[in-house]
Amino acid sequence: MNEPKKPRLEQPAEHLFSPHTDLCFYCGQSAKDDLVENTPCNRPCCQSCHGQGWLFCNTGNDQAPAYAIQRCDACGLYENDQAALEAVVETAKSQWQLLRFVKKVSELTHEGESGDDGQPFNPTSEDAIATLNALILEARQLLGTAERCDECGEVVPYVIGCPDGAEICEDCFDADHH
Repeated sequence: MNEPKKPRLEQPAEHLFSPHTDLCFYCGQSAKDDLVENTPCNRPCCQSCHGQGWLFCNTGNDQAPAYAIQRCDACGLYENDQAALEAVVETAKSQWQLLRFVKKVSELTHEGESGDDGQPFNPTSEDAIATLNALILEARQLLGTAERCDECGEVVPYVIGCPDGAEICEDCFDADHH
C-alpha cells in the first residue's frame, strides 16, 4: 500500500550550544539550566526563507536567467526541491482569488510595451491612475482591508473620517452628502 508523501519535515527542536558561551545559538537558553533537556528550542524564523521552507532562485546567469523554486537548505523544512515546488503549487491552488488577481495584473500592458496597434503603449495619466486605483481596491478587497462608506454603503479603498465619527468615501465627501 502506498503511503502518502510527507514532503515537509519537522524542524528539529534541539538546542545548538556555543562551546564558548554555553548558550543556544537559536534561543539563547543556557546549557547550564537544568530544564534545558525538557524544553524544546524556540527557534526564530529562518533568516534565509523567512519560514517558508523554499526560495525563488535564479539558476541561470545575467544573459539567460532561469528561475526555479528550490528547497531552503538553511532550515530544511522540505526533503528536496521537488517537495518544495509541490508545496508552492498547492499553496497557489488554494489561493485562487489571489492567483486570478495576479494574472489580471500581469496581463496589463506595461508603459512602452507594444500595444495592439504595434505602437508603444503610452497611457494618459488619468487612465493609469484609474487603473491603479481599481487594482488597489481589488487588492484590499482580497486582503479584507477595504473600507465601507457610512453614507452610501459602497466598498471603497479608503474612507475619510468626519468630525462626528462617520467615515465616508471621497465621492460623498466631495458631494457634501454628510
